[in-house]
Amino acid sequence: MWQSQYGQLNTGAVIMEVVGSLLSQGLYGRLSTSQSNHILVGSWLFFGVVVGTGYRGSLIASLNLPRQPRRPETVEELVTAVKG
Repeated sequence: MWQSQYGQLNTGAVIMEVVGSLLSQGLYGRLSTSQSNHILVGSWLFFGVVVGTGYRGSLIASLNLPRQPRRPETVEELVTAVKG
């Protein structure tokens, strides 16, 4: 799948697989049967899962946190904050 009929690497297919794995999409083509390709793809998928999960977790946490009001920087701002 990743190679053209002339044995050259099909860059578009590789890019689609990389972007798809980062977006939590499945692999669409057949993978090569060599062990080095299995290790490379497996480690890339593991990296994508770790980075994607961390990003989604921090995004959800930042969206769920309440917004903090602006803190007073001067004495006058402190007085108005306490009065108001």
